[in-house]
This record gives sequence, structure tokens and C-alpha cells, in this order.
Amino acid sequence: MDQPQLTDDLLVKRVQTGDEEALGVLFARYDAVFASIINSEIGNTADAPDVLQEIHLAIWESIDSFKEGRSLKAWLTGIARNKCADYRRAAQRRLTPFPAEALVPLVDVFNLTEIDSDARRQEVREAVADLPSIYREVVELHYLESWSISSL
Repeated sequence: MDQPQLTDDLLVKRVQTGDEEALGVLFARYDAVFASIINSEIGNTADAPDVLQEIHLAIWESIDSFKEGRSLKAWLTGIARNKCADYRRAAQRRLTPFPAEALVPLVDVFNLTEIDSDARRQEVREAVADLPSIYREVVELHYLESWSISSL
């Protein structure tokens, strides 16, 4: 596919019909823009390729919602900025330590008798922090905030 001859509108129409080659052209055309946004929003981290992949996936999943006549670049950069914001929120949750007193309900659930040791507390914090966010949120809401399972 000859990339320079394709306008953004034609490229989008092709992608919307499932043309994967056109999707590759779209990504090639805008990946430098995405890289710049990622670098300015989250820095040059080891997670940057993962964020780029999330941007690509979001574009693929939502390309049908793009309306002709809108600015493709503005729409794409909005997606990129939103994915960077998602990354920052997730990173903040990963960095937020559990207060020691919040772990007390977990002591009963897991029958931990040696919770007084700092090492054991740290192990529990790390185990909960390593959970995928959806599971970590359930653990936090149920065990730390006392939500019932049916309300989750």
C-alpha cells in the first residue's frame, strides 16, 4: 500500500472495513506522535512499549466510532493521552503502600500468626500489590473496606 497517497480519511475508512495493512500504515504514520506523547506524559520508561501497545489496541477497538470530518490527529492524540493517564493511575496504585493496620483483616483470613514481624507484613503488602488491578481492587474493597462480595 502506497502510504503517501492515502489521506487520513481514506486510511480510516479502510481500517474501519478491517484492512489490517491500512492499520499498519496508520500506526506508522502516527507512532512518532504517540512516542512523543508517551515520553512527555510518563517518561522514557521500560513500560513505554506496553503503553504504545495499549494505544494501538484502543485505536483498533474504537476506530468505528471515529466520525468523518473530525481531526484524526486530535482523536488519536486524545486516545494516547488517555492511555498515558491510565498508566499513571495504575502506577500510583502500585506505589501506594498498605498501612500496617489495614492488613489486620488479612491476618484472620489467612490465619497468619506471625503478622507482628515486619517481614511478614511486607510479604503480604507485596503479594497484594502484585495482583492484577481488578483482583487487587476486590481484595482491598472486601478485606480492607469490608464490602460484601455481593456488592462488588
